[in-house]
Amino acid sequence: MNIIMIISNKIFAKRLTIILPVLAILTIHSIICFAQAAEYSYKTPIQIKDGWKTVSLGSVGISTEDITRITSDLINDDMFDDLLSYLIIKDGKLVHEYYSKYCQRNTLHWMASITKAFTSTLLGIAIDEGFIKDENESIVSLLPEYTGMIKDSRLKDVLLKHIMSMSSGLEWTENVSYNNHLNSEFQMVDSPDWFEYVLSRSLIRPPGEYFSYNTGGIHLLSAVLKSTTGLHANEFAEKYLLHPMDIYAYQWDRDSKGFSCTGGTDGGIGLRSRDLAKFGWLFLKGGTWNGK
Repeated sequence: MNIIMIISNKIFAKRLTIILPVLAILTIHSIICFAQAAEYSYKTPIQIKDGWKTVSLGSVGISTEDITRITSDLINDDMFDDLLSYLIIKDGKLVHEYYSKYCQRNTLHWMASITKAFTSTLLGIAIDEGFIKDENESIVSLLPEYTGMIKDSRLKDVLLKHIMSMSSGLEWTENVSYNNHLNSEFQMVDSPDWFEYVLSRSLIRPPGEYFSYNTGGIHLLSAVLKSTTGLHANEFAEKYLLHPMDIYAYQWDRDSKGFSCTGGTDGGIGLRSRDLAKFGWLFLKGGTWNGK
């Protein structure tokens, strides 16, 4: 578990180019603690060349005493044994960071399905950069080299926005254990070609009418990015998202054909806690990072 609290005096919503799936990108826990504080001493986060400006809690009006107490209670509560890191961002500045004995500042954490949010961002960038016309493009038209894998001709009615919002209508079961052979992602991973497995599904509902969690559909976007931009998802991310945000330390798992696991399968993308916090701040600021 990694807790990242982003505190802003002004929170606003902005219409996105792509319809994002309903995902928990950052989990913010409000915790009231009454237990005796353990030994924990607050220190201002160190300044390194990663794009974050670091300042003390007190300089942004947050009680050092309160955060020290909360942090002490967190690290001594059995409920939070799996807590790996705990960061606080205020006014665009990193004011608190804690790392457990199981990780360090530079440890990469597998984002799993949070990877889907990164993928949707990459598709939005691809639209802004002119590689894709808009979210109303047919998924079939975006993957001309894969048409031979399609068994249901109605897939031509499935649009990019349907894949992104997990409302494609494709036959897919992901509401059982991921160790269950009935799970469609389990079957996809066990297949020789993940894209073929997804594209060979039948349409069982009209696109856009019903939400059904579908990791395979989001993985299909790895092929879309390669087909439309000429770059694998990780390469496109480096050029247009990661490097511009001073993110250089990362890993991204790949499928059996060498494509980035954009749906989060096998762990998806691995990031440092500080860099995951950048992604949250990016959206809070309407898509800008350090003025860009």
